[in-house]
Amino acid sequence: MKATVHRKTELKLVVNDFLQNGQLTIVVSEAVQRYFQTFLVLQKNDTKDQMIPFLKALLPVLNAQMIPIPSLNTLILLYNRWKNYPRIMRDLKFLSSLLKTAPSQEFWFLIIQLSGTNKDSVPLQRCRLSLLSCMFNLGVLDEHDVQFNPSIFRSILTHLVREEDESTLRNNLRGNDGHGYNAMFQHIRLVKKHGVSALEIIEMIRIHFAPPSKEIPVTPLYKEFIDLLYQKLPPNFMAILYHREIAKLYFIFVNNPDLFHEWKPDVCENLKIDLLIRSLFKYFIVSEVFLRSFYLDTMTAEEKEWFAHVLHGNNIITAKGLPIQLTRRAAHVFRCLEGGELSVTRAIIFSSIEALVNDRIFSQQVINALHDSRNASFWVKTMSILHQNGLSSNNVTEAMDYIEQKVLVEGIQLDLKHKKIPNLLVDINNWHRQLNDDSLKLTRSRLLPDARIDDHKIEFEGKDYEIVQLKKVVDLYHEGRELHHCVYSYKRHCYSRRCYIFSLRLIQEEQEVKSLITLEIRGSQIVQAKGKYNRQPNEIELKLIRLWAQEKELSFVA
Repeated sequence: MKATVHRKTELKLVVNDFLQNGQLTIVVSEAVQRYFQTFLVLQKNDTKDQMIPFLKALLPVLNAQMIPIPSLNTLILLYNRWKNYPRIMRDLKFLSSLLKTAPSQEFWFLIIQLSGTNKDSVPLQRCRLSLLSCMFNLGVLDEHDVQFNPSIFRSILTHLVREEDESTLRNNLRGNDGHGYNAMFQHIRLVKKHGVSALEIIEMIRIHFAPPSKEIPVTPLYKEFIDLLYQKLPPNFMAILYHREIAKLYFIFVNNPDLFHEWKPDVCENLKIDLLIRSLFKYFIVSEVFLRSFYLDTMTAEEKEWFAHVLHGNNIITAKGLPIQLTRRAAHVFRCLEGGELSVTRAIIFSSIEALVNDRIFSQQVINALHDSRNASFWVKTMSILHQNGLSSNNVTEAMDYIEQKVLVEGIQLDLKHKKIPNLLVDINNWHRQLNDDSLKLTRSRLLPDARIDDHKIEFEGKDYEIVQLKKVVDLYHEGRELHHCVYSYKRHCYSRRCYIFSLRLIQEEQEVKSLITLEIRGSQIVQAKGKYNRQPNEIELKLIRLWAQEKELSFVA
């Protein structure tokens, strides 16, 4: 250590001598003299007039107690960075004044390397350096991170930090004024012992000192939100919140801040974010469908607008762009739904049909067979009429397939209001027969879009089964003929990637296969499972389908 201090003193003498005389006139150790001359030689393309301002700015940095004599590589890097970012000298002095112990050469090399890569206001840069020094002083960051996790330093110095004045931030970092930053730092230090990744640490840091996404700027409203969370939640829980969860809470806060001011969360050690979100709505009732879809990130942009509309205290009925105009009874059904697997859009359509038929199974079958929500009004009106006429829920799928083809595709007008259900079923069976007897013509070998779900083989109770995607039009044709249903008519939905068709098959002797159940996959859901003549799967088939769905991360809602 003494030798290092001695060389640093000699280097300051050399720099002063060069500034006064334009050359070296004093005698110092050979190592320091060679060090400085090598630096000058390497900068031979620069004139003395270019070098002198740098050396003048360097002297105060060499006087900083926590900054060691820079290695030759560090000095060269500093010079090159200074030419583009002269403020770097002030940054280094400021950081040195905040540190309690002297870091290594590698630390300063990394700081120089990262400084100035995000040029913004001086107060904001000082905030970043204050944050960095505090984390280093508390042991949240250490020399190991300099070598193996430099991305943490990069995140702090290049990403937007909450724009507070320096004194406020430093008070907050010390844990004053009710802020729990120290507790968050202690939590990071604790989880580091258990091998938490650098990416996870970066995520924790960004939550507390940066907005959760590029779309959310740091504004007084965001600061108010973060500070309010600190008042409502213990620091150890704040420390494990991630951007996705912070962004969700902020979305609710923006649209209804009163929920947070009146909020009294029942915080426990194992509190989960979904329960935390639900606790906000203890006295403000919204549909469970909204809460589930919001937490799982399955909402479309339009559905989020409907949610925001409700958060502002409005009735869902008055939201713009709904797939169907809701009645008051339908809105009540929607508000009382218990979640399930339906999207917000499909839940609204489900509520509309359920409000008319009061038959959950029938309504669910309608939703499962619905391919396009743009025709919601047509289907709600049509299927409520057929239900009133006596159509069974077991016949919903084939009825909708038939009506879709005849009315929406071929443009044929059907008088369904006066059609007797037995006669409608006869028409449907005749259509199936005609459909499956039609020649495939040019589409026979045409490929269907790939769902990218591998074929799956299952051995169960001594028998071999497989679940495979039907990837050709001819496969749909043969599946429909074998099981006597209209899956062949789904080819246009497969072409447009609205759905994918799979088949559960029994593998017999000599690798012959027998189709048992046809499955329709839409998104990540199995919405239909039909056997011969549209029968429901039996107990064994259901078990096989559920095992496959679990492995492929699909939900079974058929």
